[in-house]
Amino acid sequence: TPEHVTFWKNKIDHDLIKRNVSDWVFLISDNDPYVTKFIAHEVAGRVSGMAVDVGARGHFGAKDGVMEVPEILEYL
Repeated sequence: TPEHVTFWKNKIDHDLIKRNVSDWVFLISDNDPYVTKFIAHEVAGRVSGMAVDVGARGHFGAKDGVMEVPEILEYL
């Protein structure tokens, strides 16, 4: 997609990833300035991963006021 072209400069081999990683969970923020919700859902789909929307968390860092992401514990 056009969005992927601007996000990744090198082609990603999604089939290779799927062969080597069995379970993927993507926690997705509504307001991530670097990874749009659209891109996050697209990548999750390409590797047969689970996409979990967790609301407005920015890029999940201290700069965004995110010090904990308790939702991830459910998937460990």
